[in-house]
Amino acid sequence: MTGLPELAFPLADAPALDPDARFPALREAGPVRVRLPFGEAAWLVSSYEHVRLVLGDRRFSREQSLEGDEPRVVPMPQRANLILNHDEPAHSRLRGSVAAAFTRPGVRRIEAAVEGFVADLLDRLCAEGPPADLVSGLAAPLPALVMAELLGIPAGDHEEFVGLTGSLLASALARQPAEQTKKAGLRLWERLGDLVRVQRRSPGAGLVAELVRGGASDEETVALCATVVIAGHDATTMQIGNFCYQLLTAPGQYARLVADPGLIENAVEELMRYSPLGISTAFPRRVTEDVELGSVLLRAGDYVVVALTAANRDGAVFDRPEELELTRRPNPHLGFGYGVHRCLGAQLALLQLRIVLRALVSRFPRLALAVPAARVRWSPGLLARSAETLPVRW
Repeated sequence: MTGLPELAFPLADAPALDPDARFPALREAGPVRVRLPFGEAAWLVSSYEHVRLVLGDRRFSREQSLEGDEPRVVPMPQRANLILNHDEPAHSRLRGSVAAAFTRPGVRRIEAAVEGFVADLLDRLCAEGPPADLVSGLAAPLPALVMAELLGIPAGDHEEFVGLTGSLLASALARQPAEQTKKAGLRLWERLGDLVRVQRRSPGAGLVAELVRGGASDEETVALCATVVIAGHDATTMQIGNFCYQLLTAPGQYARLVADPGLIENAVEELMRYSPLGISTAFPRRVTEDVELGSVLLRAGDYVVVALTAANRDGAVFDRPEELELTRRPNPHLGFGYGVHRCLGAQLALLQLRIVLRALVSRFPRLALAVPAARVRWSPGLLARSAETLPVRW
């Protein structure tokens, strides 16, 4: 396939949450050359088999990708000292210092707090509507409140924290000027630094205190917490809105959960598979030695980007992949990635998504969109896709 012309990537924007219609052909073709808005050209892999290989094989380096002009959708290269930007063994050393807080038992420690946040937000939503906006009223503030609780940020600082994380999300969705995003990022970094210094003087509860007690430096602690905030907030906010949109526009699916809330845990996994989050990828890999994928030879030094959305619709792995099937089992989706860089906050995200859906079907069994589906506005950014607003009635 090396004779094919380079494709512009991300591909043409599909409507709403529909995956691009060219993905099936690209899966069959094997790796193809693509050109992102900035940086060098790359190989796009989109079959389930190849995506798992790239994400799980050490011959595809995240760290070395940062050493050159890596393919990206934003002008400035990423250079932050984040967990996702390291290979082994540095990656495991950094991840290991926070991993316990993100296991399933670890996140259960804040389950009651998450349920309280959801209940409070839904109370406010009720007071405002119907109709009311599920994005601004629930999806946007909830993950920020959960992150604040996890980190140990004092309740009096929650409002500022919600505002800062919201500003960073607006950047990912191309809703605000770059300068405003930069200011929010610097302020977040500064506030995390303040929290680290406070906890070092008098350690209390939360992840920051645990890192301080564990011997992490101030710089490492701030970088780890920033990774947790950025990775955990934006994706969860977008998926809360996207999941609700999918359930409310697919005939009978929300009603199935109302009738049988026991389906919710399985439904969340299927929605992770079915709902595309990333349009592009913020984390390319670089090939460290020649690797053959299908009929294509990738040379050492080449860049590779993955299409998780395409992999999650691969008929070689998933029966009837284009259907939303809430009882699907097994479901080895790649919604949280794969390999050593699999999303650290997966269990925390799953906890929030399950609690949100349980609360919604319990309190609003007749929940419905308050506007036609065609009038829902979608984010214009190249990195991710989510509803800007999701007006609902009950």
